[in-house]
Amino acid sequence: MIEERRHNPGQDLLSRVVHSEIDGGQLRHDELLGFCTVLLPGGIDNSTKLNATPLWRLAWDFPLRYRLMRDRKMIPTTIDEFMRYYAPSAIGRLIKVEVSVGGVPMKARQQVLLMLPVANRDPRTFPYPDTLIADRSTNKHLGFGTGVHRCLGAHILRVEAQIVIEEFLARIPGFELDRSRKATWALGQVAGMGSVPIVFEPGEPLHYEPINSGVHAWLEHAKANGSRLS
Repeated sequence: MIEERRHNPGQDLLSRVVHSEIDGGQLRHDELLGFCTVLLPGGIDNSTKLNATPLWRLAWDFPLRYRLMRDRKMIPTTIDEFMRYYAPSAIGRLIKVEVSVGGVPMKARQQVLLMLPVANRDPRTFPYPDTLIADRSTNKHLGFGTGVHRCLGAHILRVEAQIVIEEFLARIPGFELDRSRKATWALGQVAGMGSVPIVFEPGEPLHYEPINSGVHAWLEHAKANGSRLS
């Protein structure tokens, strides 16, 4: 794809990166590969966790869910609070020179993990840090890093999360956790809910086309049996 964009550039992001100049020169092939490696997880892995974790919370936190259903304007602020409270990212770094941070000595070549979720619970910055406050007005969290190391996908993640929550509350307002199956938390540098089984009462489909025949059969079966779907 990189070579294709070199010879046939378009208006897409990759074309712009391939043909961009830094200090008078273009990025090398290995630098472009590195950029793509950062770009893909930034738009996929963080996104799945940021969407799954709030839905897990809303599946059992009924007061919060009803509050968002009554006032959709609160959703963007609540998403920022989800980013703070359930920060998905922990960033690895390699120590270049010997340094001491917070009284902890670190030597060159040691690896450290910046636990952003812990920083987001700092009581010196966040009043009632261990409480999820949906309308928290000053929320300078580090959910996706800061400065030049801020997550490349931070802005699109906000948009995606807002759309997912708005559509879920509009289409499936009565969903609950499936108590017969276990919701699981996924560990790693990008953490969050990895599996959130839910149940809900099926409603009338908004349309049938272009839904394929398999989905048709599934909907008809659900209607005929009056079952709860998960």
